Amino acid sequence: MSLSLDVSALMIVTWYQSVKESDSRFFRTHKVVRGGEEEQNRAAKQSLSRRKRCSKHDSRQVKNAYRKQID
Repeated sequence: MSLSLDVSALMIVTWYQSVKESDSRFFRTHKVVRGGEEEQNRAAKQSLSRRKRCSKHDSRQVKNAYRKQID
């Protein structure tokens, strides 16, 4: 019984660490920095235009990859 609890606790801890790491990576790239706001705005506009260009294509690629993974 204690072994299964240890395993589940370990899984929860590793999941939490991965989520925390991805969140910190997201906030590090999207944080608004005072003083460098022009740079931040330029980067945001570039990423937005890139997202608009690629969103349909990317989502299609992701769906196809997911279908292949299931099959």
